Amino acid sequence: MSATASMGLVAMNGKTLTAPTTSYAATIARQTLIFQTAMSQKTRSTLRSIVIIAIIVLAAYFLNAEYQSHLEQKAIDTTGLEVLAFQHALVESSKIGKPVLADLSAIWCPSSRQLDTEVLTNEMVKSKTESDYVFARIEYESDEGAEFMEKYQFSGFPRLHLLDGQVNKLKNLLRIFSPKHSWPPFKRLSHYPQAARNP
Repeated sequence: MSATASMGLVAMNGKTLTAPTTSYAATIARQTLIFQTAMSQKTRSTLRSIVIIAIIVLAAYFLNAEYQSHLEQKAIDTTGLEVLAFQHALVESSKIGKPVLADLSAIWCPSSRQLDTEVLTNEMVKSKTESDYVFARIEYESDEGAEFMEKYQFSGFPRLHLLDGQVNKLKNLLRIFSPKHSWPPFKRLSHYPQAARNP
């Protein structure tokens, strides 16, 4: 190889042209590395942003769920009623001969809280519930809630359902949210306690 060629010069048609040199290749490699590094940093930054957003969304979800649960528990407490778990209520129903008044509700549902604060706090409704029924609450989104709805073909919430101690369905109450209209549906249930005691 001639000295000219070794210096990166190529003769073409009597003209001397500069051929790619090691220095040029190194420049390309360096630029490629810089680009790859920048893309890698951008990718890491994007992934970091996604993780941060996901954490914020999850935190907001759980905080909201906790807050809604607090509001619902507060609404339940305003009724002053003794609230039993459904299975416990069935045992109590069989023991004392009173039907179960089951409240199917969701902790995040404003209408469920309205049922608690505006209907079940009605003095006549509350008095009848305490004297004639075993009151139970079923969480709509729980496994128990799903099983309850499937067994009795119930849909929607909040709803009040009357059952005897053998989990036979006696009556579904219409959805009632107004204090003004809350008593008549309960009044019409007067014969059910006797029916439950003497099936």
